[in-house]
Amino acid sequence: NPADHHVVEGHHRIPVFIESTAADAGHLGGFAYGVCFTGGEPTMQPELPKLMKSIKDLGYAVKLDTNGTNPKMLKEMAEAGLLDYVAMDIKNSPDQYPETAGMDARLLSKVEESVAYLISGKVDYEFRTTVVEELHTEQAIEAMGQWVQDVGNGQKPGKWFLQCYTDRDSVLFAGLSAPTAETMGRYAQRL
Repeated sequence: NPADHHVVEGHHRIPVFIESTAADAGHLGGFAYGVCFTGGEPTMQPELPKLMKSIKDLGYAVKLDTNGTNPKMLKEMAEAGLLDYVAMDIKNSPDQYPETAGMDARLLSKVEESVAYLISGKVDYEFRTTVVEELHTEQAIEAMGQWVQDVGNGQKPGKWFLQCYTDRDSVLFAGLSAPTAETMGRYAQRL
């Protein structure tokens, strides 16, 4: 069987066969009720919808964790009934987004397209932001909330979670830190 998909473990790509992955999930009966596809960015894998369908066919719920840069695939999977829940990262305000996310500013329009689609209510979703002391300010949080509401045609998102940054060896930049609980409380009020 040719590999249909790869899992990245450390710096190694491990081939995963869609058929065997779905078959392995079939043996979870009673132990798990759903499967979460997370990253890196799972929508970069062209075979993702096929794997999700295999999992859905086994009766499992499917959750997608995404950065929103592939709105076309997001819409196609939602409209095909492959998604039960989507958790999308909102990295920062539009002005700070490229720096915070480490991405080309031209991808911001794709993020906006995904935000608008999710706010339209076609699939259950949440937004989440990992707050980093050095990258987020009260003004940026407020601008981020207003931006998402504007992209959603004036609708506020139903669920938006702020989570504190946790330092790890695997982060891209050294010297970052989490905000205080007091700061997080102020930020939550700004959304």
